[in-house]
Amino acid sequence: MSGKQNLNRFANLLKTEVSNRLGTNDSKVSTETNTADGRSITYFHVGLKVLMKYSTKAEDAYSLPGYLLQLENKNIDFAVIAIENPRALHSTESTTNDNCPLFSIPDIIMKTRNWSRLVVGEFPTVKYESHEEDEIQCYIKARKRQLEYADYLGLSAMIVSFSHRTLAPLAHVLNHFFLGTSVLKSEFRRSCEADVAMVPRFCLFTLGTIASGQGPGFTCRLALIVVSEIQAVHIGNASVGHCHRREWFSRVDGRWLGDSHSQYGTRHRRVGCILSLKTKNDAGARLLGRCFSDGGLCVFRLVGCKIGIWCRLPLAWDRIDETADDAWHLFHQLRTACGNDQRLEVALEIGADLCENMKILDRWIGEPIGCLIITGEVFQTMPGSDSPTVSEMHRRLFSLLFTRTSRAVLEFDSKQLDTIPINDFSFCIRNLYKNQRVLPMEQNCSVMRSYRDYLQLPLQPLFEDLSAATYEVFETDSVKYVKYEMAIKEAISDKISGNEVPFFSVIVCGAGRGPLVTAVLKALEHFAIPAFQLTAVEKNINAVSTLDHLNQTKWNRKVHIVHSDVRKFKPPMKADIIVSEMLGSFGDNELSPECLYEAMKFLKPDGVCIPQFYQSYLSPVHAPKLHYNAAQYRKQVEYNDALECGYVVYPTTAFVIDNPQPLFPFIHKVGNNARPKQKNLYKVLKFRSEIDCELSGFLGYFYCILYKEHALSILPSNHTPNMRSWFSMFFPLLTPVMVKAGAEIEIHFWRNTGHGKVWYEWWLAKPAALPLQNPNGRSCIAVTFLTSQGDQFKAYGKIGDTLLDLVFNENVPLDGFGVCEGTCSCSTCHVILKREQYECLPSPCEDELDMLDLAYGLADTLACQIVLTEQLDGMEVLVPGVPDATQLH
Repeated sequence: MSGKQNLNRFANLLKTEVSNRLGTNDSKVSTETNTADGRSITYFHVGLKVLMKYSTKAEDAYSLPGYLLQLENKNIDFAVIAIENPRALHSTESTTNDNCPLFSIPDIIMKTRNWSRLVVGEFPTVKYESHEEDEIQCYIKARKRQLEYADYLGLSAMIVSFSHRTLAPLAHVLNHFFLGTSVLKSEFRRSCEADVAMVPRFCLFTLGTIASGQGPGFTCRLALIVVSEIQAVHIGNASVGHCHRREWFSRVDGRWLGDSHSQYGTRHRRVGCILSLKTKNDAGARLLGRCFSDGGLCVFRLVGCKIGIWCRLPLAWDRIDETADDAWHLFHQLRTACGNDQRLEVALEIGADLCENMKILDRWIGEPIGCLIITGEVFQTMPGSDSPTVSEMHRRLFSLLFTRTSRAVLEFDSKQLDTIPINDFSFCIRNLYKNQRVLPMEQNCSVMRSYRDYLQLPLQPLFEDLSAATYEVFETDSVKYVKYEMAIKEAISDKISGNEVPFFSVIVCGAGRGPLVTAVLKALEHFAIPAFQLTAVEKNINAVSTLDHLNQTKWNRKVHIVHSDVRKFKPPMKADIIVSEMLGSFGDNELSPECLYEAMKFLKPDGVCIPQFYQSYLSPVHAPKLHYNAAQYRKQVEYNDALECGYVVYPTTAFVIDNPQPLFPFIHKVGNNARPKQKNLYKVLKFRSEIDCELSGFLGYFYCILYKEHALSILPSNHTPNMRSWFSMFFPLLTPVMVKAGAEIEIHFWRNTGHGKVWYEWWLAKPAALPLQNPNGRSCIAVTFLTSQGDQFKAYGKIGDTLLDLVFNENVPLDGFGVCEGTCSCSTCHVILKREQYECLPSPCEDELDMLDLAYGLADTLACQIVLTEQLDGMEVLVPGVPDATQLH
């Protein structure tokens, strides 16, 4: 059968199925349910392992679609296909037959209701008995072919079993596979005229039908069908849109799909998500375009497969050899050998036996879990009931593990399925998922799931103005403001207890958009204070506009609003209470101490500052995923500083090795209102690990006392319930370090001040010494811009960026600066430096000298040619037009 005939046949299969689906809404495939307590449960699927013995006969290959059709309405969402003879799927013996085994996989997808029915494959385990070179090469070759078959079939993941003996060759194979260097040319690919491989994937494409009488334009009916690998399926209503043929393009790997004579693909408006195909060349792409668009089906995206590898490992390790490593050590070695590639996950096998050490279970929480393989041994039936259930220990285990994965695969002995229906097992697992342990941050807030393990750079509200969206996120955290209101009420109560207070003064430092001001007003009204002055100080002009509006419409002009930096503010009178919410995820990382030490001067001798005390905490963490994500930032900058700064993160794939310990305390009470004599802080913390693990970095927290017993905390042991304003801080190590059971972990931590900035430095001394991280705050370079109007603008950039990048990235208000955007074709970014700083720069190129031909100073240069280095930290930059341009020379 030719390549074009294959495409036409496959397209007809798709069109038949699509015609039956357009405009429908099949609620049976929806994955969203509600639990008894009203929680929304999404993205959970139960799969079933199916053992299929393939042969070169087409009729044997077609037994699988029929079997999967029998699973309809049995609460089985996908199948793990254990293929004993994968070569048969690509046999060329039957290529002239319409029942070619190649199409058994597309047929499965077409003939079953759930698009994610077939997503995972498990191929025969490859074994060898010795370490002879020939045996190892045979293993490598066999594994390569299995991976290529799985990728070729378009499976979302492949389950791989391995042992200590096969670890090294498997790591070799996976590294080449992940790098894309293990492609094996199959016989079918060589025989296909268009060299097009049909790969059923669950990606994006759009359905369209050409309307008659529309002239050059046509109407397309777009089905909104969302499929995310094996995670979720939802079918929405079709919509109608109009566009011209020339607008139907699709961008593929930086090129336009099609050419001027055959413009196929689509410019999507409502994106559909059913299936994708991959192609190797433009000819194949055009052939696909003609085949599908002429038949009323337009491909949106042609993508290659990114198959995941799920390493099958038992939770309870059955040691035959007492010297053998356990399952975690095996996976750790493989993951390390593969460079912590995120396509490598664990398929954790749960059997009747469980590990007794809960720390070992917690350590698996720090690893990426692709799915749980639940064997039939887990289930038991109670007397007088045929419904399967699990033990209390297993119930607790699933309650924990289901918070980290949404996939479960049932694996049974055939005899079990003869006595108990599949449906009953599936219902049992689904009920366990619904009763999973809810993480504290996700109580009554399912949107928090989207923040899991997502690294963010910390906010710098003292340096840059927060956006309206950021304010909105913080303002939704009612728990925090209730705590503040209670603390303010008790502080006022103590002030007026037994005394007549003719006048009361409160200053809100960093008022934002007003929630703290509202809390203060409620507290004052609660005690019916007759006369008071409430001052709201805020430096963000956009937030000040909101405060003015609230003062006019909601607060009845009771608030005196001041647009100023707290450090420069001079109040007309001393305050009874100062209130601030400048805390960061690490307590002091948003420079709350620097602001409040200045604001303490506003207090009366018996005044109160809220908060009164806060302290940062650190704990060592095993979190390969967080470290991998942090390391990826280094690919986005020229200088390797991605592992020398802290990140805000909601960590879920993380194992805390030891309990958090206190780091730096900050006190804001009368009598402690002077700035500490020692600006730089330093402390050594020592931890100990109970089990073997990998140290990825440290998680930072804070504990804060607002007033007396009223506190805020993000410590895991006493996290303020339902408070979501702060995530943890993650300080990565330059490289992960293996920690043995009982080993000591020693970390040295600094908080330094200088050159107009504050930064952290940290150094791991034990169990292995690493280089000092972020010395002199080199991951952040301070620059001050001076203008002819006398304005000063301070900005912070990263080593490796240009000075022009800094101006653009930090929105420094220099009108007309850098018009050519760094191409060195204008002099609008002309700046003047100090002589000693200018001498740190390399010699200017000819293009730069041409642009500076009329410059009158010896230290003139272009901002686009200045690359930030450690030597330039704290530099002052003059822009043209300064009255005395030579004042820095």
